[in-house]
Amino acid sequence: MKEYQQDPAKFPNGEAMLNGLHYPLAEQDLYGQLFNGGMEQQHNFSFAGGSEKSTYRVSGGYSDEDGIMVSSNDRLSRYNFNASLTTDLTSQLRSTVSVFYRNDNRRTPSALNDLFYNAITLASFVPIGESVANNGRTLPYSTPNNVARIEAANVAKNENIRLFGKVEYTPLKNFRVDAEYTFFKNTDNGYNTRLVNDYIDPSTYDVKSFFTQSRYTRTLSQANHHAFNLYATYNRELSGGHNFKAIAGTNMEIEKGDVLSTYRENQISAFIPTLTASSGPAVSTDEYPQYAILGYFGRINYDYKGKYLRK
Repeated sequence: MKEYQQDPAKFPNGEAMLNGLHYPLAEQDLYGQLFNGGMEQQHNFSFAGGSEKSTYRVSGGYSDEDGIMVSSNDRLSRYNFNASLTTDLTSQLRSTVSVFYRNDNRRTPSALNDLFYNAITLASFVPIGESVANNGRTLPYSTPNNVARIEAANVAKNENIRLFGKVEYTPLKNFRVDAEYTFFKNTDNGYNTRLVNDYIDPSTYDVKSFFTQSRYTRTLSQANHHAFNLYATYNRELSGGHNFKAIAGTNMEIEKGDVLSTYRENQISAFIPTLTASSGPAVSTDEYPQYAILGYFGRINYDYKGKYLRK
């Protein structure tokens, strides 16, 4: 170690060999090798307008973020769209409709948990490049920077859409009835790939792989959510500064979904990860979650000149 500190040029590979054993000497920055910074771009637009009885607003955006890991498998892209329209249909009736759409595409290294664990637990002087293994093959060391760069990406695609409609009806002075309906649909697609890549263990110099069996997993999850609100509001201002407000209504929500997951091992080609391009048996699981809620609510407020409140 002292010789290396005095003249690192004597050990160009940052290690010494003694009696067939490797002795790493160069101190490494495992975090610095794993995280090299990223780039993010965002683009947004919006416009609004209207007339005497109608108003509208439209907006949208796109963002793309290259993550801070030293890998193209750390990335998130997203775009969204939002539009709303409010119209006074009559002097007593107003309607509002809106639509929202979002699409996400996320890529993460398949050995993500191991990357952080190894960055913490590995010694700071382990080699980070590549070397000739005991079997004569030139292989990379299983340090976080190499694993993040070599292992396949897990891809998660999310898509959701929300539709909203509201009607406000004022048949009498100080009395209004509101009806709202919301539909929300969420879809998640997952594409997870495990490959068998050989590395040199930087602590023992043995040849190993992160995954002993190649596997491709395909998941699909979707849910439809319906929500309906109906409530009435009454306001009354009395002389002397006494004010009353009462609200009563009902709420109903229903959601139904389904989840399907299938995987097969022994991929025939690492470049075409599909279920049909695997030779192992297919293993599938499925779920069908659902729930429903029905509720009623009411409230009476009183205030005196806006100073003393009671509910």
